[in-house]
Amino acid sequence: MVALSLLLLPTAAAFPAFAGLGADDIAALDERASIFDPLKYQGINLWDSLGGVFRAMNYQDITGLTNAVTEGIRAIEADAHANPKFGGFPVAQLVDVPRDQLTKDAIYEAYKLDRSIPPIWGEQEDEEHPWIAPGPGDIRGPCPGLNTLANHGYLPRNGICTPQELMMGVWKGLSMSPELSGILAIAGVVWKADIKTLKISIGAGTQGTGVGLSNHGFIEGDASVTRDDSIIGDQVHVNETKLHRYYDIIHRLGTNGYDINPEVCAESRYVAWKDSVDSNHAMDFNPLRHLVAYAESAFAMEVFRGQNQSCTSETIDWFFVRERFPPGWSRRNVPVSTNEMFTWALLFNSIRTVYPGYTLGRTGAFYNFPLAQFGGGVTNFLSPSSLRVNACKFVATFAIFVPTGLMQFSKGLGDHFVKGFACS
Repeated sequence: MVALSLLLLPTAAAFPAFAGLGADDIAALDERASIFDPLKYQGINLWDSLGGVFRAMNYQDITGLTNAVTEGIRAIEADAHANPKFGGFPVAQLVDVPRDQLTKDAIYEAYKLDRSIPPIWGEQEDEEHPWIAPGPGDIRGPCPGLNTLANHGYLPRNGICTPQELMMGVWKGLSMSPELSGILAIAGVVWKADIKTLKISIGAGTQGTGVGLSNHGFIEGDASVTRDDSIIGDQVHVNETKLHRYYDIIHRLGTNGYDINPEVCAESRYVAWKDSVDSNHAMDFNPLRHLVAYAESAFAMEVFRGQNQSCTSETIDWFFVRERFPPGWSRRNVPVSTNEMFTWALLFNSIRTVYPGYTLGRTGAFYNFPLAQFGGGVTNFLSPSSLRVNACKFVATFAIFVPTGLMQFSKGLGDHFVKGFACS
C-alpha cells in the first residue's frame, strides 16, 4: 500500500493546516491506519490502481486525448457564444465558505440560478432530436442522463462515442460546461474506455471501447440511489424498489411535498449508503466514489431540473425510467460547472454526513477511511473545510499519479475548475 504518509505529504506542502504533522505523527497514523490497508482486503488498492492506470499510458496516448478534449472545449465555447443571450460560463463561487455554512439559497444566488428567466436554448426534444427507442445492438448503461441523450441523438444512438461527441452531447443536451464535460471525457477514457481508439461506450464494453461505463467503479459504483451494487445484482438497470423509495423521500422531505431539495438529496444518499453497508460485504466507498456519489445527487436535483422551477418524482421518472426528456423540457440557461456540483455535494454531506470507507468483508460494519472524519490528508474531499481546501486536496491527489502533461492540461480545463483556488 502507498503509505498514508505519502498521501499526506503533498497536502501538507500545499495546505498550512496540515503542515504541523511531524514524522512521528505520520508514522503513528500509518500504524493506526493499517487495518484500512486495501491490500489486506481482496487485493484492492485504490491508490496503486490509479497510478497503474496512468503508468500504462504513453506520450502519444496522452497527446491524442488532450487534443480531443481541447477540440471539444473549443466547440462548446463556440456554440455557446453563438447565442447572443448566453451570459457566459460561471466561475467558482463561495470558495472560502466552510461546508457547514453553505445553504441552497446562497448557492442559487451565487451562481445566478434564476428559473423565472425564459429558456435561451429552446426545448431539447425537437425535430432534430426526436426520441427513438434503442434498437438491437444499441448500447445503454447505468447513467440516465447519457441514455436519454443517446435516445434523442445528442450522442450517437448506438451508445459509442468519441470524447468530442461526448462533450458536445452533454453540453447541447444538458448544459454541462466545458471543464465539466472535459473532466467527464478524460475520466471516461482513462478508466472506462480505450485511450488508443478514443472510443467510449456509455454501457457495456465492446471491442475497441474498453470496459465501458457500466463497469463498476468510482464513476458508477456502490451506494447508488436507484441501482444495485454490482456484487449483489444488476448495477445497470433501475431497481424499482429503490426508485420508489427515492420517490417516497421526495414526497416526504421535498419542498411543498414534491420538489427535490438538499434535504431530499442528503437523505436519499444516506439511505443508499446504509443499504449498501447492510447488504454488501465488499462495499467500496473510497474517497473518489464518495465525492462522485454526492455529485450524482446534485446532478439529479439541478441538471434534471433544467430551466424549470421544480424537479419532481415525475421529472425523475422521465429520465430514469423512460429515458426521455420531459415534455417541453429545456436545459439550464446557466451552464453546470464542476465547482457548482462540488459545492452542492459539500452541502448535502453536511446535512447528513457520511464518510468514505469500506465494509471490509463484514456487512453492517462500515470502517471510515483513515482521518476522513477529521478532514485530514486526501481521504475526504467533502470535509467540513471550504470548497477551496477540498478542491485543492482533490487536485493534489491526482498530482501524485497523473503524468505531468495530462495534469497541467487537466488543471487548465476551460480555465475554470482551479481558477482562483491558488492551489500549490
